[in-house]
This record gives sequence, C-alpha cells and structure tokens, in this order.
Amino acid sequence: MRISIFGLGYVGAVPLACLARDGHSVIGVDIDPAKLDLIRSGKTPVVEEGMVELMAQVAGSGRVSVTTEGADSLQLRWEGVYTLTNLIALLKMRKLGRLNKR
Repeated sequence: MRISIFGLGYVGAVPLACLARDGHSVIGVDIDPAKLDLIRSGKTPVVEEGMVELMAQVAGSGRVSVTTEGADSLQLRWEGVYTLTNLIALLKMRKLGRLNKR
C-alpha cells in the first residue's frame, strides 16, 4: 500500500519506519528540511528505542521517500499514483496550547 505521513516528528517518524519495514511504500512530508535530510541518510530525527537500526534499514529499502512538497494537499501523487492512505501526525502541545510545527 502507498501511504503518506504528514509530520515526521515523534508521532510520524516511528510509523513511517514501521510501515516501511512491513513492506509498505511510505512518503513522509515535513516542513523541516533537517528531518528530511536525516531520514534520507538513514538516521532518525527522534530518540526512540530501536529507531536507529530501523531507520537505517528502511532508508535503504527503496520504500521510503521524504519531501517538503504537498503538505497542503492530501491528494499527494507519488510516482504517478496517488497515495491510498494519508496520516496526519501533528503533535498538539498541551502546555503551549498550539501545534508543534517543528
């Protein structure tokens, strides 16, 4: 299945890696180019047990792609085909009462 995930912090990076590990083609969208560079290079943007090895594995699998484009559209095209499932993974910051945009 082709899956797009919007937001690649703690809420989005882990599902991106797990879904790719399980054989799905996953495209991640985030506004932070530093997170995208980490994922492209097989590194994780979050500190979570097992993620260092898992992200290194899936980044080289050909099932993960990341971009800053398409964050304002849920009709994301990837390799000429629309993704079938879209996950929006934005973490609401309770203390500040606003969305975490990083």
